[in-house]
Amino acid sequence: MMAFDWEFFVRIAFGFVNHNGRLVHRGGDPAGLATNDILSERRINDVKAITAYAMEILNTDIKNRETQPRDEVLVTIDSYILQVIKALTIGEIENITESYKNSIFNEYFKYDSNVLTRKKGKT
Repeated sequence: MMAFDWEFFVRIAFGFVNHNGRLVHRGGDPAGLATNDILSERRINDVKAITAYAMEILNTDIKNRETQPRDEVLVTIDSYILQVIKALTIGEIENITESYKNSIFNEYFKYDSNVLTRKKGKT
């Protein structure tokens, strides 16, 4: 599996809904922000916006599944958005994204053969 990093996260989230689970190109999201080139404190609001939006894409998929997640999972996934919005540094956003990967992304999604799909049993 490709190393998980911030750019990968936002590119695969947009690709999940717009490109059959395949990564969008660098900057290939509608706002052109899915690239590590914007990872600077000067652009922190752009980083917050695209990170929160990428999380919301995946969160919405989880919330709309046939089998609803437990209430505590719903609270957790929503809390990640708030954490990103409140973050004061790029490092904090990267740490939040890594935590999201470990607790939510890896639980509900799999990235295999360059395609992001739902994990079996998590429909």
